[in-house]
Amino acid sequence: MRFPLSHGSRDATHNVLAMAVICSMWCGWLSQAKANKNAYSQEYVNGFSKAIADAFQIGQAYSQDKQ
Repeated sequence: MRFPLSHGSRDATHNVLAMAVICSMWCGWLSQAKANKNAYSQEYVNGFSKAIADAFQIGQAYSQDKQ
């Protein structure tokens, strides 16, 4: 996957994307680790995943409203 760079360096969009990916990975790890220890049900893990995906879709829809 390639993303365009402005002026040959990272920009704010790339920084935000990197943080979103890192935070999503952490949420996936933490929720699954807790489920593996029976502290969370698998339903919670699936709910966390859905919340992250839904948030992305909501953001896309919001951009259409704010143009």
